[in-house]
Amino acid sequence: MTTKHVYSINNEEANIIIRFFLRCLGIFSIVLAIVSILLVFSQVLIALSSFMIFLIVGIVLLALSEVIRLLHEINQKLELVHRQEEREKTIQPLSINKMKNCIKIEDAKQILAMFQRRKEDVLQITPTPLVDYYFVETKEAVYLVELGDFLPFIVPKERWQPQLLRHFELTFAT
Repeated sequence: MTTKHVYSINNEEANIIIRFFLRCLGIFSIVLAIVSILLVFSQVLIALSSFMIFLIVGIVLLALSEVIRLLHEINQKLELVHRQEEREKTIQPLSINKMKNCIKIEDAKQILAMFQRRKEDVLQITPTPLVDYYFVETKEAVYLVELGDFLPFIVPKERWQPQLLRHFELTFAT
C-alpha cells in the first residue's frame, strides 16, 4: 500500500519561489547578453541586437521580481490592518437593561465562557475606562474582570484602582 504525500505551498513560499525564479532568469539573461556579444563579435549588428534583447529581458525580469517582493510586503501590511480591524469590531454586550457601551466580541466570549464555568448568569458587561477591564454584573454581585493575559480573572475589590472605584460608583449607584 502506497501513500501519497501532498505538499502544499502557502502564498509566502510561492512568492519567494517566483521571485527567485525571475531573479535567476534575469541574471541568466544578462550573462547570456554578455556571452552573445563576445561570441558573435564578428557580426556587429547581430551581436548588438542580441546583446540589447538579452540585456533588456534580464533587466525586466529583475524588476519584475522586485515588484513582486514589494507587492508581497504591501499585502502583508494590509492583512495586518485587516486583522486589527477585526479585533476592533464590537458587539452589544448581554444585558437586561439597554446598554450604553459596546465591548469587543473576543472579550465578551472570554468573559461569558469564564462565568459559564462558574455556573453564573451574566446580566450585563460594562466596559471601564481602563483597557481590558470590565464590570460584569450577575445575580449575585458585580465583579471586576481583567483580560489581557491568557485567561480572564476576577480582580478582588481591595485591588481596584481609584479610577475604577469611581467609575463603579457612578455606573452602579442606585
